[in-house]
Amino acid sequence: MQPGEIAWRVSNLVRDKIDRVLLSRRQRTLAPLPGKRAGLPSDDPTLTSLLPLIPDADGRTALHSEWRTTLIAEADEILQHRIQLIGSRRVDVGMPIRWNHEYNKNAATPTTYAGDIDYRDYDATGDCKWVWELNRHHHLVVLGRAFRATGNIVYAQEVVD
Repeated sequence: MQPGEIAWRVSNLVRDKIDRVLLSRRQRTLAPLPGKRAGLPSDDPTLTSLLPLIPDADGRTALHSEWRTTLIAEADEILQHRIQLIGSRRVDVGMPIRWNHEYNKNAATPTTYAGDIDYRDYDATGDCKWVWELNRHHHLVVLGRAFRATGNIVYAQEVVD
């Protein structure tokens, strides 16, 4: 290795150790909030989309009906925790969602500190792209759009949950 690469690798190791210490300190200081869980109360009729939908000349919502139908169908699948990953088949990600599961290999991945996980070790982690893809949260955009298009609070509640 060249001296520059050695310095880069050492600095990454030091950064990871510092992050691990800071994370463990922060986790000890976090306490649950008193009272009801955080989130949107589903029974509150005042919670609707913050931006009103724009009516067209006939007073109907100006959303293309085919697009809206496709959007709602996709959002309803997400509500059932069936999410399309990596442009392939729809995957049941579980309830609650198993964020550290590699769905192609159908195996759990390590839940240790991220800097300690060798994502290149297929036996330990499977294909890391499957875990990463779910954790990019693209499905939240669909739920947000469905809430915006319908005003139905269940889509917003799923984002919070």
